[in-house]
Amino acid sequence: AINLPPPTASVVLPNQEAILHINAGRDFFAQGRYQEAIAAWGVALEVDPSLYGIRGLGAEVFKFLENYEQAIQEYSAIILEDDSPRWYVARAAVYEQLGRYGQAIDDYDSAILLDPGDRFIYVDRGNAYAQIRQFDQAIQDYDEAISLAPRYSQAYLSRGLAYNNLGQYRRAIRDFDDVIKLIPEDMAAPYDRGNLHIALVQFERAIKLYNETIHPDPQLGEIYRRLSHTNTGLSQLHQAFQDDEKSIQVDSQLAFAYFNRGQAHQSLGLTQKAITDYDNAIRLNPEVALIFYGRGSAYSVLGEYQRSIQDYDEAIRLDPQFALAYVERGNAHQNLGLLQQAIPDYDAAIHLDSQFAPTYVNRGNAYLEFGQFQRAINDYDEAIRLDAQPATVYTSRGNAYSGLGQYEQALRDYDEAIRLSLQ
Repeated sequence: AINLPPPTASVVLPNQEAILHINAGRDFFAQGRYQEAIAAWGVALEVDPSLYGIRGLGAEVFKFLENYEQAIQEYSAIILEDDSPRWYVARAAVYEQLGRYGQAIDDYDSAILLDPGDRFIYVDRGNAYAQIRQFDQAIQDYDEAISLAPRYSQAYLSRGLAYNNLGQYRRAIRDFDDVIKLIPEDMAAPYDRGNLHIALVQFERAIKLYNETIHPDPQLGEIYRRLSHTNTGLSQLHQAFQDDEKSIQVDSQLAFAYFNRGQAHQSLGLTQKAITDYDNAIRLNPEVALIFYGRGSAYSVLGEYQRSIQDYDEAIRLDPQFALAYVERGNAHQNLGLLQQAIPDYDAAIHLDSQFAPTYVNRGNAYLEFGQFQRAINDYDEAIRLDAQPATVYTSRGNAYSGLGQYEQALRDYDEAIRLSLQ
């Protein structure tokens, strides 16, 4: 574990020659000369071995290049020399990139054995469990993180998502309530600790702490400047460039909390509360298609189809590849009797995702209302081919066959609909 000295302790700044090599590595990295960058950082570490924060930069370069197997090898070599929790956590993150969650969890286990008081590791391991849908295990980890840091908003956010996935919506809402209350103070609190970490050249943890601090208060521009400086010290220039371009960004974490609480409210049938949450999420971050989609679906539940169409329009503008937004906009058009506008939406959705059976059912229903019976039958056929369908689909296809005068086939579908209804 990393044991920080008290604030009154003297601070040892990095060797100036080492800084020159760190900056040389940064320049090499910016030019795409990655091997030379790694070599320069290696020399810096030889000159000043206290700069242990740069030991993983070679692995970071391989991560940046998406050469994850090589990054794992780099971290594994470091672990053989330095059995520190930070390296297990770093390697676990790479395993997660590859979808190897079991190995990631093993590394988080090792990190927790070495530092059982680190709230971050419990949340990281909980998130890995959540990825493989072991939500009960994930919740245990989030509980532990909260017991270590009762005002740590990220743990409440992650636990709320896990409860949401388990269908425990009221518990999820309580956690999202806590996130909304805690984020402002939780984001500000790490700032001073981050300064101390920079002074101690503990670059990686400083970045982690500053990342918690980002929120939309325009007075926090200094935090962004320091975040960019810290990243440059790590030579993670790809992130530094991004930080330099945005002095202040919208508080996406808080928007995410409102969105997820809205989803939980909607699952409980509290539609108006859900809309209020979506409104707050959009106010904080108006560039996320999924939030507009969520609010549009809530308006549809209330039968306010024109308002839902406006939200689906915005979701599609933000993400033209959002197939479900086209489906739901088509449904809203169909509910308003605007079949000529509904069918192009279903066409677009099928073009983007041809394996989603409900889209074919909905388009088939629109064709059926139009009296285009053969096209309706073709869509119902495709929906049945893709997935088992309820009795209503067989009834609709039977109606289409009946419209074509093909009564024997219509009777077979009605029989199947009755059989499914009696199951």
